[in-house]
Amino acid sequence: MSAAQPVPYFAPWNTVPFASVDFETTGIRPGIDRAVEVGIARFEQGRLVSKCGSLLDPAMPIPSEATKIHGITDEHVRGMPSVTDFFTSAAAREALKGAQPAAYNASFDRWFVPPCALADWTWPWLDALPLVRVIDRFVRGAGRHKLTAACARHGVQLANAHRAEDDARAAGELLCKLIAKQWAKPPCLGELLGWMRQREAEQWVDFQSWLARQPARETVTS
Repeated sequence: MSAAQPVPYFAPWNTVPFASVDFETTGIRPGIDRAVEVGIARFEQGRLVSKCGSLLDPAMPIPSEATKIHGITDEHVRGMPSVTDFFTSAAAREALKGAQPAAYNASFDRWFVPPCALADWTWPWLDALPLVRVIDRFVRGAGRHKLTAACARHGVQLANAHRAEDDARAAGELLCKLIAKQWAKPPCLGELLGWMRQREAEQWVDFQSWLARQPARETVTS
């Protein structure tokens, strides 16, 4: 949780504020790549109540491959705050106050949040991706698990994909819709987090099993 207060573990999940966080980055390697934009969308009682965000100075050049995805260049981020400066700002602290962290594919985004932003950095996040993989398990096709594809299937508007505030808002709305589809009665926060962690572990095992069955690639030598 992002506030120094008892965790409402047994409270119905939809009574606990949650903050949906999204980053645009220089690449896909947490610990190596850096954030270039952040968005936070705060939800209370299942409704969006506020958004905030900023371009961020990654203190490294933005690769052209990353710019092709989100459109953010070195010129755009020159003079922008660092990720730590943003998360210590009044706007970010207010958005995260007392909120359960959430993201789409949280195992990626959470690594870009500085430890100072959360009271317990190890606390699990809510994540719509495991729900998508369960609810849409019969959907086929490349890219079917991407946020844009999942939003399109479930009626969540996302006109400005790969910009952090819009993605954060869409991810939060998608989360609310999918939880309502999966449970007739809102689960408590602890039950929901436990379910998601179990699904993530199962899906990791399934992926590793699939990977191990793939033919070995030939090594190209010069």
